[in-house]
Amino acid sequence: MVSIKEILSKVREGKTVDAVGRELDIRESTLRAMIDFMVEKGYLEEFESGGGCAGCFLKKKCNVPPPGERKTKMYALTDKGKEYI
Repeated sequence: MVSIKEILSKVREGKTVDAVGRELDIRESTLRAMIDFMVEKGYLEEFESGGGCAGCFLKKKCNVPPPGERKTKMYALTDKGKEYI
């Protein structure tokens, strides 16, 4: 079973949900449920990409297509999430 710490570590690297799922070999539905739990408990915050990369804190390590191509849900660690890992 994949741990919350493993998922948080991948999110910290700027990985998309699809990339995390592939790298950890976890079903998308299971991963999304775990991510929703981590958002609810305050380990992650959700934001949507596609509004421009210039001001984004993940721009140097992001795996998301450039703005305008598609919007993608992304997640960032909160202080609580950083402390956990």
